[in-house]
Amino acid sequence: MSYDKENVLIRPLPYKILRAMHLTDGGSYSVQLNLKAGFDQDNAEEAIEALTEAGLLYQVENTDPQLYDVNYSRIEGLWEAKWSEKIEDVPATPVHFGTFIEYYVRSYMNSEEVSTVEDMIVGDFFMGLNQLNEQGLPQDYEELLHRLSEQYEGKRETHEYIQHGLNYTD
Repeated sequence: MSYDKENVLIRPLPYKILRAMHLTDGGSYSVQLNLKAGFDQDNAEEAIEALTEAGLLYQVENTDPQLYDVNYSRIEGLWEAKWSEKIEDVPATPVHFGTFIEYYVRSYMNSEEVSTVEDMIVGDFFMGLNQLNEQGLPQDYEELLHRLSEQYEGKRETHEYIQHGLNYTD
């Protein structure tokens, strides 16, 4: 199956490649992914091309072979685009949201070995805000969560699985 700038966000291999690039200091070459992480070189190159097309990776200038690095500044726009697919009106983001989302993504990729880009910026993002809300979020992030919660419930299918389990616990 081939990669494009849309399906690269919902498939696990592109996330793994993005994470591998994140974990290297100053970027990575596609051939390094094969040697260090065991990715098939053809799949890695195709995913890198799609990640670059989506704006999540950029080519480091004047490198041969071509060096790639993560474009963290693109994440905020991507976050907004993915949320606009999920809910009608994306709420205004808090002040310094770009910095927040960059460090959220860095922290997420440091820890989460298996995921997708969409899960990182939508489902897991929403779940994380909900969990932290119990401990207390800054007011502007609490408002963001409230506005997102008005139209988004998280992964609905997981709620259905819980309900199916509860249906048989009498």
